[in-house]
Amino acid sequence: MFKFVLCLSLLNLSLMKEGYSSSNDENNSQQIPQGSVQSRAKQIESLLNKKEAQPQPGEKKPQRLNPSRPLPVPSDPLKAESKKDAETDKPKQRQNPPPRPRQPLPSKEIRRDCQKAPSSGHLRILAIDGGGVRGLIPAIVVAQLEKDLGLSITKAFDIFVGNSAGGMLALILTKPDASQQKPAFTALEIVEKVKELSAQMFGGVQKSVLSKTKATLKKAKNLLTTGAQYNPEVLEKLAADMYENTTLSQAIKPVFVATFDLSSETTLILSTPLAKRSKLFDFKMADVARATSAAPFYFPIHPLEFTNNEVGTGLRMQLIDGGIGSNNPTLIGLMDVTKEYCTAPAYEVLSLGTGTAKHHFEKENMGRKGSPFMMLKPTIKGFMSAQTQNADEATKVFLSVLNSFREKEKSNYTRLQVYLAEEDKKLDDVREQTTENLSQKAQEIINGSKYKETVVRLKKQLCDEDIYRKENMHDKMCSGG
Repeated sequence: MFKFVLCLSLLNLSLMKEGYSSSNDENNSQQIPQGSVQSRAKQIESLLNKKEAQPQPGEKKPQRLNPSRPLPVPSDPLKAESKKDAETDKPKQRQNPPPRPRQPLPSKEIRRDCQKAPSSGHLRILAIDGGGVRGLIPAIVVAQLEKDLGLSITKAFDIFVGNSAGGMLALILTKPDASQQKPAFTALEIVEKVKELSAQMFGGVQKSVLSKTKATLKKAKNLLTTGAQYNPEVLEKLAADMYENTTLSQAIKPVFVATFDLSSETTLILSTPLAKRSKLFDFKMADVARATSAAPFYFPIHPLEFTNNEVGTGLRMQLIDGGIGSNNPTLIGLMDVTKEYCTAPAYEVLSLGTGTAKHHFEKENMGRKGSPFMMLKPTIKGFMSAQTQNADEATKVFLSVLNSFREKEKSNYTRLQVYLAEEDKKLDDVREQTTENLSQKAQEIINGSKYKETVVRLKKQLCDEDIYRKENMHDKMCSGG
């Protein structure tokens, strides 16, 4: 590098000397002699091609400069300074904070040991869907079932599973009385309670145009301020009066209620076995009912905070309607029951729906211009309908797989559902006409062949397992007794 720069410098000095001498001679018009330039170039070339001296031991051999590569341009300090100032003046982009990790549920850390099934024969499970005021349909079916079996429903079934309105029904069916030995209400009494509570929860019937307008404006105001149409204080007071201070661990029979925790984005089953294993989850039935009925846009989120030392203070669950996970809780309830009672010989599952509407959508209205939300309503309806149907089909497959491993006792699954008219499908319609229509739909289920076959099968199981004999009803209910 040094040699090359030195040679270039000598060449420039030579050219400058000859140019200077020729310019001073005004009378001399002769051009710069070519020979002097060529000889100087040959001298430079000889210097470049001269053999380099051997480097001393330990000295790094210098690298020859490649003439074909351009020389490095030195950086301009003024330009570098101005570039640095420009980067300093440039507004910094706001960096988003790292995503908050999902809060694990403490229920995942609690050890779950296999328990002995509460029945030596079929483990009978009653599962009830959610559906708002349409919960009247399964309430009427349960009342008729209790009458046909001649037993309290808590003696005929071993496990109760519910979600939303079905969760509230499952809780009130298993709530004990003061003696802690029998249910606080009969199924027939619960039917009347469902009618009364529905009217109070959803604001009652508005007859005049003025009252309807006021109710609509009130729901719109609540929706904008709290994200829900109805005041949760009314529901909370009704739940406190109905369930009092009863907790999950005090239920007469194991009850499994589905909720959805927004904090962990997980379906959470609050159950009697879980409450008995850990006092941390021994919530009041009123709180569980409030959480499972917090349907989006109808009632606000219901937070439940842990203050137990097992996980420390400050951990809070944000619970909403379990229908977000599955409005038909049969499958998720059955999975949780299977984990708890892994020794059950067979299952008898009765799933009660709250009615489903046949949706008719005109294709030409789907993509109509000026209607950006035309697909919102059918999408939500289709989502809920597909959820319920998938749970129904998956339950059939699950039980059929279990049956393939059993030679004697086989599991049975019955789904009782009915189609509703378009005007009866609302979750908060408490008009007398709607209540009457829902009662008639319940009678359609009761008069159906699937219901009658289920009653016959349940009676036979109760006779074979001496349930009727324990109640001194064997001679009356069991043929050939």
